[in-house]
Amino acid sequence: MVATKNTNEILNSVLINAIDFLNKSADEFENNTKYSIINFFCAIELFLKARLIAEHWSLIVGKKPNLSNFKDGTSSTLQFDELIYVLKNAFDEPQIHEDDIKAFDEIRKERNRLIHFYHDINKCKKEGLKEIKTKLAIQILKAWYRLRSLLSFWDNIYKNNDRVINSIIRFEAKIVQLKNYYNIRYEAIKNDIQKDKSKNNVEYRTCNNCKKESLRITDSHIKDIFYANCVVCGQAFKERMIEIECPNCNKISKLNVYDLKCSCDINLNCGHQINFNDFLTCVKQKYNDNSRNILDTLDFPDKQEDIINCAYCGARNSVAYINGVFTCTNCGAGSVSVRSCSWCNELQLGGDLRNSYLEGCEFCQGRGYEDNV
Repeated sequence: MVATKNTNEILNSVLINAIDFLNKSADEFENNTKYSIINFFCAIELFLKARLIAEHWSLIVGKKPNLSNFKDGTSSTLQFDELIYVLKNAFDEPQIHEDDIKAFDEIRKERNRLIHFYHDINKCKKEGLKEIKTKLAIQILKAWYRLRSLLSFWDNIYKNNDRVINSIIRFEAKIVQLKNYYNIRYEAIKNDIQKDKSKNNVEYRTCNNCKKESLRITDSHIKDIFYANCVVCGQAFKERMIEIECPNCNKISKLNVYDLKCSCDINLNCGHQINFNDFLTCVKQKYNDNSRNILDTLDFPDKQEDIINCAYCGARNSVAYINGVFTCTNCGAGSVSVRSCSWCNELQLGGDLRNSYLEGCEFCQGRGYEDNV
């Protein structure tokens, strides 16, 4: 009788397979971009499957789950759209965000064209190939940004697997070279940015991700809140800005919400520096006419114990209550509710807090760790 693997062995095998495809993708991008895209999407699918296997093996198989078939590797497993459905609907809180899905789906569509139809990359001349590779490199970087956030959120599925952890670190080092394509993209559109500035009187700022002056600031439907979208890398599209008046010179500054909540000091456009309490004073003075209070809209805390962390990306004090949704101003994850850790009592967006008293949350190690120290 042939011995079958247990579920943990299968989970580890899936993770190692995902890592193999991930690193192949990085190695092949420059000289074999077609297979780089195919391998990268295979890695995405395998990581999504690993998350479901960690919850229960039956979540990744079709309508008739069979444990024996699963263990010997003959089960039919879910396709991408089915994986997404389960990740969105089979948990108390969705395990995946709409922005994750969009980024992954871009890679899926490129992969499908490469395998099932045709792709321009196969017939382009040198100059056209450069443009297509730039687009694909940025898609990979954006998808990796989303995948890496998920992997941080799901680290319990591989935290004891040094091989997986080290491979993720190596992959991140390898794809640094892909960031050169940000320069190519910026050079291609910088004249369009200048035209947009002059014609539409639009403000651009430096993007924290790609470091280009490509963060386009636009109005939102909420008074005095502004959105920012990077036209180069597309990853900063959930940044939110607020406009306040400098208490020193009365000039107007647009400030990043995340910076406001996480920085000790804030530099205004005029160069004047204020701290968080000064900022609260400015906003309260602006809204002393009993109109809708911007602090209620953003859920800025006056007290330290009111901070809300984000388990999706690991950012502390990054969650604001915006337009009825608790939203992380760092990664864009959102939910209509947040929960508190039973050990540290800090509020948290996302994450598994079912055993948080003993095991802790994304930001503490719980009573069990304290007892063993």
